Amino acid sequence: MKIKSYVFLTILFMSPILQAQDSFDWSSNTFYGMGEYFALRPDSKIKKGDALLILGRSSNPNPRAQVVEVLDSAPAKKIFEEKGFDGVYNDKPLYQEIGWYWSFKGPNEPKRVARMSSDGAFAIAGVGPDALLLECPGKTYGSPIPTLPSSEAESILKKIKPVIGNKNCLGKSSILKGIRYGPVRDHEIVELMIGNPTYLEDPTEEGSTMASIDICQVLVVDGALLRIQELKRSSSEEERVDSGPPTLNDDWWYATSDQTLGYLSLDGGKSWKRAIQNNGFEGIVYRIEDAKDGKEVFSAYHYTPH
Repeated sequence: MKIKSYVFLTILFMSPILQAQDSFDWSSNTFYGMGEYFALRPDSKIKKGDALLILGRSSNPNPRAQVVEVLDSAPAKKIFEEKGFDGVYNDKPLYQEIGWYWSFKGPNEPKRVARMSSDGAFAIAGVGPDALLLECPGKTYGSPIPTLPSSEAESILKKIKPVIGNKNCLGKSSILKGIRYGPVRDHEIVELMIGNPTYLEDPTEEGSTMASIDICQVLVVDGALLRIQELKRSSSEEERVDSGPPTLNDDWWYATSDQTLGYLSLDGGKSWKRAIQNNGFEGIVYRIEDAKDGKEVFSAYHYTPH
């Protein structure tokens, strides 16, 4: 499964306050999750009682969670192979006991999973006390992500517009959406989406009123401009090979397939990583990237069975 690439340009604004930190081993310490269960690497030393940082629209406001148990997938896999999914599903007591396995069944199923005391999309081990996690309000599953009032989004754009330069997202008909992450310990990040749409003469059955839109995704960290990424979206072109074209209208044009789950700093706010979940029909892509330059530090693909 491949994700189509957006056309984008990244512009960096260096600041002495925002220093890169690359010493953390993201690959060994990051695990992706389906609810309360997280896939473990084959060489993982995670054990019952370990404390991990959970992020990704968790139902638990406390970002720290503990490993409740570590489960071997082999016994559950054998039962599913012998009985088939319907055989397990129709045996309600049995399904309730091992039903978690269905979420991980597939070509890349983990050999072990950890059940955590909290649900989420990422579990990160080895995180020190200086770690900061910025998530947005209304973060529980299924709840809408609140956006900034128009006046506040416009005020942020006015402040940073002189350094944005001549971009396709800026025009007489530009529209704005802003999402705030944090604040936590006086740190916050605002994702400001600036869009310059071209409207359709006739809306589509799927609900699109826009033919396309030029977007600038701007990251503002503690009031300072960190990064601009340009992308173009079209209501006639898919953004993932296993999903249809996006629905583009005045309400949802900014909701890209890359969903920001939160921002994490391991050095007290000097540098930040962006946690991303990208959902498709056939699978979920989990990524963590450097917020400043977009460099990927962790990636995992999870096949979702049907």
